Amino acid sequence: MKNESNPSRALHARAVWGAARPSFLLLSVGLALLAFSLPSAAASDWQLYALLMVMALSAHAAVNWLNEYEDFRSGLDSITVSTPFSGGSKSLQNYPHAAETVKWFGWTAVALVVVLAFFLWPYLNFYLVVFGLLGIGLILSYTRFLTRKPWLCLISPGLAFGPIMLLGMAWVLQGSLSWTAFWLSLTVFFQVNNLLLLNQFPDRLADRQVGRYNVLMHLGTDKGLQIFKVFLLMSLLPVVGVIYQWQSGWQVLLLAPVFLLSVLLLNALRTWQDEMNVTQMMPALALNVALAVSTPLLLATGFAISLHF
Repeated sequence: MKNESNPSRALHARAVWGAARPSFLLLSVGLALLAFSLPSAAASDWQLYALLMVMALSAHAAVNWLNEYEDFRSGLDSITVSTPFSGGSKSLQNYPHAAETVKWFGWTAVALVVVLAFFLWPYLNFYLVVFGLLGIGLILSYTRFLTRKPWLCLISPGLAFGPIMLLGMAWVLQGSLSWTAFWLSLTVFFQVNNLLLLNQFPDRLADRQVGRYNVLMHLGTDKGLQIFKVFLLMSLLPVVGVIYQWQSGWQVLLLAPVFLLSVLLLNALRTWQDEMNVTQMMPALALNVALAVSTPLLLATGFAISLHF
């Protein structure tokens, strides 16, 4: 029995790890580092830093685990074409016996966020409590409910990672509302919305089969692409403000990749058509993920340097 159970545990662990989509968790790491690096953040409270980092990663992993479980249960992931950026991780298609384990990890991660929030109680106010409750609500309702409401599906990812996660962490660390954090949370809002929006293009036919109804189905792919481009341009405006605030050439160079990736992404979208296959979409999908993940990390690096030099 022992020889049979060890491989089973290993396969469950592999499924849980894959379903967490660890490469995408870098986004939450970047947001936490950005919140820590902002001016006026609590400079030496490493326990508070660690607590917020664990909460951010737990919340993000919870969404991924519960989404992976629900998409497995609905059959969605079995009819999508998997890429490194869309279509699910296929972890539960490869290890279907691990489905309940993945669901258990999702709910445990949600519970961990709630428990850890009580340790933040001295730092909280009414607005932060509302932020937290709204964040939990988004985690629990995204796959089953929000993906069937086109406008809520469009903005809920960015709302969770921008105004809730980034601004919330900065508010806790600074003790008050930071306008710098607010404007940067809008960059995150638009970029993360676009992260999910572009990933919906290769999955849209499969999504329709399981009852999802996103903005691409509501308005069509042409208008969906226009929304994407507007969001992309809107996401750059707060970054321009940060550059003006730094007024330092070598720090501005850190953000050059943000604008380069944006230009390359817009160029990659020029030839998008409905009949494109997933392989043809890959360059834009990759650039879009790189933009969303790298922007918080580059901003965090710039702020960290500006505080010490």
